[in-house]
Amino acid sequence: MAVLRFMRFVLIIIAFLVTFFPIYINTSIFAIQPDEEDAYIVLLDEARKEIHEDGSYITTVHVKYKLLKEDAIHELGEQEIDYLSDTEKVEVIKALIIKPNGRKIHAKKIQDISPYSGYPSYSDLKTKIITMRDMAVDDIMDFEYRKITRYSRMRGEIWDGFAFFDVVPIEVSRFILTSPATTKIHIKSENLNIEPAITYSEDGATKTCVWEKRDCPKVDSEYMMPDPRNFCPYLTYSTIDDWQKIATWFWDIAKDKMSATPEITETAMNITSSSENKLDKIRALMQYFQDNIRYVSMSFGINAFEPHPAQEVFENKYGDCKDQTVLLISMLKSIGIDAYPVLVRYGQETYPLERVTPSPAEFTHMIAYTNIDGQDLWLDPLEEGIDLGEIPYSLTEERLFVLRPEGGEFIDLPEMPLDKITHTTKMTFFLEPDGSCKGIVEAIPSHTKSSSIRSSIKDYTAKEMEMLKIDMLNEVAPGGTIIDTYISDPEDFSRPFSMMIKFGAGSWAPPRGGLIILPSLTPDFENPFDLPAEERDHPIKYSSTSIRRKIVMLHIPRGFRFKYIPENYEMSTPICKYTLTSQIDRYLLVMVSDSYWFPGKIPVEHYAAVQDFFIDLQKEAGKAIIIKKGEDRE
Repeated sequence: MAVLRFMRFVLIIIAFLVTFFPIYINTSIFAIQPDEEDAYIVLLDEARKEIHEDGSYITTVHVKYKLLKEDAIHELGEQEIDYLSDTEKVEVIKALIIKPNGRKIHAKKIQDISPYSGYPSYSDLKTKIITMRDMAVDDIMDFEYRKITRYSRMRGEIWDGFAFFDVVPIEVSRFILTSPATTKIHIKSENLNIEPAITYSEDGATKTCVWEKRDCPKVDSEYMMPDPRNFCPYLTYSTIDDWQKIATWFWDIAKDKMSATPEITETAMNITSSSENKLDKIRALMQYFQDNIRYVSMSFGINAFEPHPAQEVFENKYGDCKDQTVLLISMLKSIGIDAYPVLVRYGQETYPLERVTPSPAEFTHMIAYTNIDGQDLWLDPLEEGIDLGEIPYSLTEERLFVLRPEGGEFIDLPEMPLDKITHTTKMTFFLEPDGSCKGIVEAIPSHTKSSSIRSSIKDYTAKEMEMLKIDMLNEVAPGGTIIDTYISDPEDFSRPFSMMIKFGAGSWAPPRGGLIILPSLTPDFENPFDLPAEERDHPIKYSSTSIRRKIVMLHIPRGFRFKYIPENYEMSTPICKYTLTSQIDRYLLVMVSDSYWFPGKIPVEHYAAVQDFFIDLQKEAGKAIIIKKGEDRE
């Protein structure tokens, strides 16, 4: 009897496993519980890099997602893999949807497209698109592919990185690096705190390193948060041990492409024929690019780093940043001006170059450099709205890599002077006894903003210009009337760009029992940290500098006096300072308010204090001006 009972128990267990095991294997017991807003969770995020003696390599990516919400279907339903068809091949190993009962559904469609089909120069860039089907909540998506690369663009060198974090939780994050045992690979990691498991092949010819982290919490995006690489696990690796090797390699592949053909030389000479000096010649060439060469936007890395010959770019009349820079340098050389390519890496302040291994992938933009009579000129043919000699704001405080025949030189550009980053608004009001007013408002954008305004305003339609003027009016006198307007010539760099309107407002501040209460003339401050209102996961990090200055001159009618004006204040945090100063000269009130933001960091534990700061600031900024009819006061 005991044997029969045992056999019956075994049969029950077998039946249970047959019925429920497919569901069990498709159900994750989350070590880290997803948040309510998470549409999916990553069960596995694995990348394998296999480097060979001949310089070829294979990259294999394997990811598994658990779908938690309908949004995941839209986010994950189509996977894209970019590759260069002349050197790379992509093989999809599997693309499956696994149902809770274990049923597997293969991808609906796998296709290759040419995203730049209209640009023959970039015909080698392909995208493989995998479209899934029959996806539903509680499914698992199992996706794996390999990319086979015959050779690196920088022959014999390999580089890449791996992040052990995502915007959703990850149960297992794993990176596997296999290489010849004799190949020296330089590795830098941040916040990883684990040593790789190292094994060798039986013959000792290959070495495999495995980094694995489990239960990786997600990184929520927050306003003004530090770069996630400052606190999340991340590594970079490279066979390149010196940035100078990158300089030498790039110069060697680009130097011949920067040569000027007779056709390029003739065109450059014609463009600059009426220019009186070298600076005017450069201006003329930069304008030629704005008017004649189309920009093709693509990742610096995706297009394989190697620029096309200047003549090809000249004939096609299109190119990405490095192609246009090569053509610009060739034109400059053809008229006797030496110029050199510059590789640009953004983010030096937030994630310095010293924290990563040498790699061409660190550079995402390219411009040209020349020096005219001791003046450094950073020339970006894509940049509009700035005068020659001005440094684009995007390059300030960045580290640039200038390439010359003898090697590369890192140059750190300085921060922009305060007068260049100050946005000034001037307002003048002439108040009448009945509460109506006339006035003038003038906006002088900072250098950081005026370049984009100059470049875009040239193409504004009449309707867009009218809306711009109405927006300016509504800032000071909603419902008022525009009397006259002035907008400076966007092509005139001899003076700051400015926009001005004259206006009238019939009932700007109607009198109430002998009092006129004016709307607040100090800036309307909003708390930038009011969403979410209570908690924050990361420190507040601000990395740039900006100043907004507002100058108000209020003229009141005779027979009135100022009964109340907002008190002067100076309020600050480690990342910003707000000030207000006021001065009365009988019938004139002059108010100057500044909001000054600068690089700094505020710990998470001080978040509540920051909230209180902006609440208090809003109270101060919202105080009105009150004038009273009655005896004048000297």
